[in-house]
Amino acid sequence: MNNVIIVSKCLRVINFTFNKKKYLFHFRGVYVGKKIRKIELVGDDTLNILKGEEYVLYVKIVSIEDHIVKGTIIKFRDIEEFKDQS
Repeated sequence: MNNVIIVSKCLRVINFTFNKKKYLFHFRGVYVGKKIRKIELVGDDTLNILKGEEYVLYVKIVSIEDHIVKGTIIKFRDIEEFKDQS
């Protein structure tokens, strides 16, 4: 599918496989005409993504199933990094 930029808060981090983690992010809205309730992303376990923090994510969308966007994290930045630049 497409690569997109998402700004969202991490709700949960789950060990997925030996070197991958699944990250659940908050989202309420519509994407390509489909109602979305949350975002479920997979990334390396070396990513420093923490529950409760907000991020700007560059994501490759893989699918949309049951109101959940599923994809992989290409890169990310903590939203606090943008606040510090003001």
